[in-house]
Amino acid sequence: MLSIAVKKRPADDPGLAPDAARLSDQLHRLSVGDKVQIEPPKGIFTPPLSGRRPVMLLAAGIGITPFVGYLEALARRQPAERAAKVLLLYGCRNGGEHAFARRLRELARLLPELELVTAYSVPCPQDRCPGDYDYAGRLDLSAIDPLLPQRPLTYLCGSPDFTTSLTTRLVERGVPRFDIFTEAFASPPPVPRTLKPQTVHIADSKKSFTWTPELGTLLDAAQAAGLPLPSGCRVGQCESCLMRIVDGNVARLGGEHDASDHCLTCQSVPLSELTLAL
Repeated sequence: MLSIAVKKRPADDPGLAPDAARLSDQLHRLSVGDKVQIEPPKGIFTPPLSGRRPVMLLAAGIGITPFVGYLEALARRQPAERAAKVLLLYGCRNGGEHAFARRLRELARLLPELELVTAYSVPCPQDRCPGDYDYAGRLDLSAIDPLLPQRPLTYLCGSPDFTTSLTTRLVERGVPRFDIFTEAFASPPPVPRTLKPQTVHIADSKKSFTWTPELGTLLDAAQAAGLPLPSGCRVGQCESCLMRIVDGNVARLGGEHDASDHCLTCQSVPLSELTLAL
């Protein structure tokens, strides 16, 4: 069974890009029996479901989403088949932005091995402490100290700033960098609309696709054309979409010309006919 979480927003929401607002509105109009086309889950951001090493999960805002799925999977297993200890530190602004609040409390009751700690950075007057959250402010990492001698595996999910700053704080506290795994959520910047359509070739193959400004980045355009390119960057494996430029020129989003012989396809658009090598 697959499940997704989409925040309900009206199609004319001024705070969202038009495509994102329309997608949210359309998804919440679906009914039982409607058919949609989806791709299977991808990526390697997969905390272990069993083992002796503790698992630490740190989330900010909507970054809690993959961890809810992980906890749901744990709850379906027998106690002897679960990870020995799971610590979840979750930070959000207040009760109005506390995603999955009720379900997280239910999972904490179902999973005795789960310790759930929630921080509100800007709690509202109606938010209860304790009850809705445990303390105000940013995440306090002192909760991880008892687990450090057991070499915990650590997973972070949130904004790029969150994953970067928390990684630094965790390493300073004694967590080895190679035991930290991250997934970052970020909205792509707008693509310049003054560029012209270009043909993009894949070296040593007969594969090619046409890029146009409305398709977004090179990676987005290739995926729209059904041509898979390396895309681990979409699940936190930064720079895994790097490709060599055999011929042609590209620009990074924001209009900066990239004069190197490689490009990150998740951030680049073509300035001319282009040949890339895997």
